[in-house]
Amino acid sequence: PTSVTLENSVAWKRWIAYATIDYKQGMHALLRNNALGVLLGYPGHHAVIPPRVVEKPSEHTPSPIPTIDARPYAVLHLEARLPYKRWTDEGWHDVAKYLADRELDIYVTGGGGEGESKYLQSVLRLMPTAISLNGKLRLAEVSELIAGSRIYVGVDTVASHMAASHGTPTVVLFGPDSARCWGPWPAGYVSDTSPWRDGRTQRHGNVWIVQSTRRCTTCPEGSCRKASEMSSGCPPMISITSSQVIEAISATLDGSA
Repeated sequence: PTSVTLENSVAWKRWIAYATIDYKQGMHALLRNNALGVLLGYPGHHAVIPPRVVEKPSEHTPSPIPTIDARPYAVLHLEARLPYKRWTDEGWHDVAKYLADRELDIYVTGGGGEGESKYLQSVLRLMPTAISLNGKLRLAEVSELIAGSRIYVGVDTVASHMAASHGTPTVVLFGPDSARCWGPWPAGYVSDTSPWRDGRTQRHGNVWIVQSTRRCTTCPEGSCRKASEMSSGCPPMISITSSQVIEAISATLDGSA
């Protein structure tokens, strides 16, 4: 068997395997997967391939995705599978207002689950100009929607990785997780080192990551990942300010670094 090991690997695992991979601390997930693929005989690849819609919409089932002649629009994805990745309602209100002032239509995407729908319903009350597509799109359609957008803003979730892979101008809010290991891979970035560092606002290619310098102090490490609900929010996420996110959006829309 092939052994996939961590930094402090166990000797017996190496003994029973014909080959091993040592995951270095801070190694990006894409590079870890590449290392495993190479060991199994597949060439390494630095591009993330997002899903695309292959069938054309019919007159009976028109696509909810804006056409190419539609007004410029932004896509927001507010929710992730784990609740500790949520940002503040007020922050999303400020971002939506800024995007509307920049004359962008706003589409909000979501998976349509009960918990996510309840959360989005609450936040959308503060975003009267936003159009909710929660639960209305398949994953490939979300991908197409993002690909045609002027800018994407979201939390650390699959939609953010799709946005980065399309080359769409992307702003991602990161909480306590390691951006170095899990940050969205920028389109066209070819390197065997992570493009990201932890605990800072930074840009690489088409992607901005906004991450607070505040670390977790109220939760034992990893406990937030097991929590189904968080009553007071995750400190590293809620400490991200609207001005930080809007500054990254502004720099992206205006084409500055």
